[in-house]
Order: sequence, then C-alpha cells, then structure tokens
Amino acid sequence: AICCFLPRAPVCLCACVALGRSSAATKMSAGGELSAGWGAYQDAEGRTYYANATTGESSYDPPAPPPSTEAPALPDGWTAHQTEDGKMYYANVSTGETAWEPPVAAPPAPAPMGGGQWSVECAYELGGEGIEATFQGRVVVLDREHRSVATTVDALSAGTISMDTGFCVVFSGSRQAYYLLWRSDKEAEAFASLGLPGQLGETWATTQVIGLGPIGSESTFDGRAALLDKGLYSSVSVAVDALQGGTIQVDMGYCVVFSESQQYYFLLFRADKASEAAQLFSG
Repeated sequence: AICCFLPRAPVCLCACVALGRSSAATKMSAGGELSAGWGAYQDAEGRTYYANATTGESSYDPPAPPPSTEAPALPDGWTAHQTEDGKMYYANVSTGETAWEPPVAAPPAPAPMGGGQWSVECAYELGGEGIEATFQGRVVVLDREHRSVATTVDALSAGTISMDTGFCVVFSGSRQAYYLLWRSDKEAEAFASLGLPGQLGETWATTQVIGLGPIGSESTFDGRAALLDKGLYSSVSVAVDALQGGTIQVDMGYCVVFSESQQYYFLLFRADKASEAAQLFSG
C-alpha cells in the first residue's frame, strides 16, 4: 500500500487510521464532538493532533466544531426559511421584514415608574366645557392636541408623555368632556387633588357601559337589571349624570338605559361592579 505523510502531521495518516496496527500513533476519544471525518490521535511523543482521512487535512489545533442543527429561538412573528441554494434567511409576515441574520427579541419593557400602570379603566369623567375652574391650577391639564382618552393613555404608558405626578386631565373630543386620568398607584392622590368624594368604586362614568342590543333585545336584561324611565333618561350621559349626582339610587350597582339617539339599550355599571357586570351581561 502507498503511504503518504500529511502536512503538519507527525506520523503517516495510514498508520493513524489502521485499526490499531501501528504503534506510531493511537486514536483517542475526542473530548468534544468533532465534525464528520475528523478524528483525534496521539503521536509517539504523546501529543494530540487531529486528522481527516476524507480530505487529507491534519492539524495540531482542534477543527472547528460542527455547525449547530438547532434553529435559533426567534421573536414572535418571525420564521426561518431557506433559499433555493440552501441559504437560511428570516421573515416576518406581519411586518414584511426579511433578514439574513437571526432577529433578536426586543428587551422586556421597563417596569412602570412608581409600580403603577396607566389604563383606560383609570379614568373618571369630570364634565363638559365650563367646569375648568374645578381643576385648573390643581392638576396638570394636557393640551387639546391630546383629544382621546385611549390614545393619551397609550402615550402615557409608552412614556411619550411624561407625568411625574401620576395623574392629569385630558379633554375627550369625541365625548366633549374632561377626564381625570391616573396611574393605578395614584388613585387616592388623584381624587384628593380635586377634592372628589370617595374613590373609584363609588363612581359612574360614560366609559363604564356595555351595549346590550336594539329594541327587541329586552330579554337580555329583564329580571336581571332595572330599566331606567325612558321618558326621564333618554341617553347614557344623562343617566350617568343622574347616577353620579345621586338623583338615581341603584343599590345593585348597575342598571339599563335606552339611548333614544342610537335606538339601543346600554348597561351602566358602577366601577366596583365592573367584573360582576361583565360576567352577567358580556358575551
């Protein structure tokens, strides 16, 4: 048999792989996984080297480890694909983005300052235009460029609007009313700043409603919630004002009003009855 010495190898490769027929070199069990075709050997002087009988390569340095066959963990929305020539790439169907490198998940959002959160549930209707004297100089009033409770809450949550006090007032263009907004850990301070009686649990608001249905859907609430007099209370806002002002007393904490303008029944609920109302009338 023809025997050839490999570059940098101290012994003949034929002897290295000859199933123990050579005393010049000894095959060793590799301490780590080697790529296909590679083996670890020891020469007569006890030095470890590596050889690949398929390619003829040899080296005293360990060969590069085999590539990982496990797909990297991808952020939500991303999936791995291969081109026709086998090259891996990544795509996000939702955004239309593509990348050759594995995308990295965004770091978790920082915890809200003060330990509380902004939410549309932490909003209290103060009233329409003309009541500005009740809160001006006592709480931060946002510019009229902010004209929605929901979008303002999103901006506060994202930090686009910085509010160190933890509460403020915004004017809703759609409802034509001022709302007190507060971070969940600042409820007591928000109410106290405006001298409002009680806490959120005792309040009614036009945001605390559940649509029940048009005329003909009376069975959804008959025997479960009282229907307010249609002649006296013909809208959600009128009914809420009466409930909040104490003109109407509803011990169970929720009732039904018929909106004349929308021809629709709405369930109104006190803030502390939100969960109970949702369980009884939602879905």
